[in-house]
Amino acid sequence: MDLKHKLLLGFMAAFGFVLLVHELQPKPVSSTRTPQMFEVLSSNFESRLYVDLRNLDTGRVHRLVYAGKRCYGSSVRVGSRWELPAVTDQYKDGSLRYRVDARSLCRR
Repeated sequence: MDLKHKLLLGFMAAFGFVLLVHELQPKPVSSTRTPQMFEVLSSNFESRLYVDLRNLDTGRVHRLVYAGKRCYGSSVRVGSRWELPAVTDQYKDGSLRYRVDARSLCRR
């Protein structure tokens, strides 16, 4: 087997492993979306926009929240306030995961 075939076989094995790991992650059984007010503490835009947000109701800080890629016209400024959906995912074992959906910050 030549090098080209070995590389292709290795790539296919790695892709299969990544797909398997993705499928093994638990999926939420229910999700609730609640609009809440957040203040932008910082933003980092290279090829993708990430923001640090503070929930104005609870004071909880969320670091490196993904907002999108190619957000060239985005009006996200430090100190600006946005109403964003806070999402609570519930899993089969009863555990909860809280996250912020900041994709609306990215204008395309």
